[in-house]
Amino acid sequence: YVWLTLSQRRKVLAHPERLARLMNALGSVRPILPRTRGERSGFAALAITAGICEELLFRGFVLWYATVWTGPVGGFLISSMLFGIMHVYLGVEQVPRTAIVGTYFYVVAMTAGSLLPAMVCHAIADLVSGDLGYRALAADAAGTSADRAAGDSAADSEGSARAPTT
Repeated sequence: YVWLTLSQRRKVLAHPERLARLMNALGSVRPILPRTRGERSGFAALAITAGICEELLFRGFVLWYATVWTGPVGGFLISSMLFGIMHVYLGVEQVPRTAIVGTYFYVVAMTAGSLLPAMVCHAIADLVSGDLGYRALAADAAGTSADRAAGDSAADSEGSARAPTT
C-alpha cells in the first residue's frame, strides 16, 4: 500500500496535466488543504495524528466493541462503515471510497495482528493527500497568476502600440 501510494504520487507529480486534473477533482476538500508552508507543516502533524487516533478508534475500539455485540463480520462491517461515514466532511461521494479504505486498513491490522502497520499506512495516505493537494493548489495559483500577468502584459502592449489621442 505504501509503495502504491508513493508510486501514484510520483506519477502525478511527473505529469502536470495530472496535477491539474487533481485540482479539478478536489471539490469540497479544497478548503481543508494546506496553502502555505506553515499550513503544510500543520497538516503533516494532523495527518500523523489522524493515522494514529483514527486507527485506535475504528480498528481498535469500534471494531472490538462491535465484534462483542455482533460477531466478527458485524464488527468489521460496522467499523468500516463508520469510518466512511465519519469522513462525510470530504463530501458525500467520498463516503463509500473511504469505507473501502477502512476495509483495507482492517485487513492490514488483522493480517499484522497489530494496529501499528495500519496507523503507518493511514498516516502516509493522509500525508500524500495533503502534499498533492498543496502542490495542486500551488500549481493552480501559479497558473492563475501567470494567466493574469499574461493578460496584463497583453493589455499593456496593446495600449502602448496605440497612438495617443488628444
